[in-house]
Amino acid sequence: NGVNEKEKWMGLKRYMSDFSLMKEKEVPELVLWEKTE
Repeated sequence: NGVNEKEKWMGLKRYMSDFSLMKEKEVPELVLWEKTE
């Protein structure tokens, strides 16, 4: 039903924003880690 669809999209949206925040935080650390290898 409509409520489940809306909740699914809200969850996906929240997941995507969390993922992009995580990516922004981790990318510089990943680069530094690769340089020290």
